[in-house]
Amino acid sequence: MAAYIQQNKVKEAQSEFQAALKFNPDLAPAYIGLGNAQMLQNDLEGAAVSLAKAVQLAPNSPEAFYALGRVLMAKR
Repeated sequence: MAAYIQQNKVKEAQSEFQAALKFNPDLAPAYIGLGNAQMLQNDLEGAAVSLAKAVQLAPNSPEAFYALGRVLMAKR
């Protein structure tokens, strides 16, 4: 899924992350990936929601907090 983002196939990555979340809605890394894909598409509101969910599911994840912080700063 991250490979899609590296290849500039952000919409495909977003679809894959959403599919993973349908299979397992408690998968914090999928919310992080989805949030990053949304941010790359300038969907800051969607990214903030996805990354807040990642932080909720993985409160000890520096990656989740970092990504959420980036989105919140971009929204300012």
